[in-house]
Amino acid sequence: MDAYRSPAGRSAVQRWCSAALDRWTVPHRTLRLDVPLGDGSVATHVTVVGEGAPRYLWLPGTASSATSSLTALEVLSRHGTVWALDLPGQPGLSQPERPRHDLTVWYSTWLEAVLDEIATLPGSGDVTLVGSSLGAAVALSADRPAVTARFLLAPGGLLPVSTSPSLVRDHTRWSLHASPASARALMRHLVAPGEPVSDCAVEWLTLVGRACKTIRSPRPLPQHYLDRIDGAPLRVVVGEDDKLVPPTPLTSSVARRTSARVTVLEGCGHLIPSDRWEQVFRVLPA
Repeated sequence: MDAYRSPAGRSAVQRWCSAALDRWTVPHRTLRLDVPLGDGSVATHVTVVGEGAPRYLWLPGTASSATSSLTALEVLSRHGTVWALDLPGQPGLSQPERPRHDLTVWYSTWLEAVLDEIATLPGSGDVTLVGSSLGAAVALSADRPAVTARFLLAPGGLLPVSTSPSLVRDHTRWSLHASPASARALMRHLVAPGEPVSDCAVEWLTLVGRACKTIRSPRPLPQHYLDRIDGAPLRVVVGEDDKLVPPTPLTSSVARRTSARVTVLEGCGHLIPSDRWEQVFRVLPA
């Protein structure tokens, strides 16, 4: 299944991402990994920023990419080297195709193959997986010896995503008639009450709504994925006003399914404000 409605939509998203990277003043480099998967390979775009250990692998959320997460990447890079992936099958600079079924198995296999590829590159070593939303579910599904910890933000994969009639209404309007107005209305469900919605986020979400097919939220992972990583350091962060992954049911699910700790951020919704990332990364696993 192609993530995009048309080749023109794919080109528009790729131009936006490339232009954002060109404008980014933080020193960085990009590379493409042709990741072996099944009988073929998956083209995977990587943005590398920062230097030295520790090393972090950034996995963005649903309808996101490395280029829609540049503020987070800049702050995280102050702690070490960041390898930021664009998830295949999501808007960004990686391969647009994804399977219609067995997505958990496919993303798990893909990420494990990515980790194998990165292990062969200069400067590789132990890595902490940092995942947001869908990226968090992918981080939970994969395991390799180099992965020493996981840090999850508003994670998918641990419980069903919550909805409300107003969220369903605004999501439907955006997916059928994406515009700055419908994107802004949807964004208001993703930020804390009273928090301003950035024009850049509205621009990105409008583009994604026009260019991409319907993007579903991640489902809860089967327990065996969590059992095989039990005991490895795992930290979960969620906003107190997260409407998609509310902290109370998330904390209950985390306690039941894992041995992780949950940190609740006051004054945050599903999306982390740009001025809170330093606070978020203070609780990175050691």
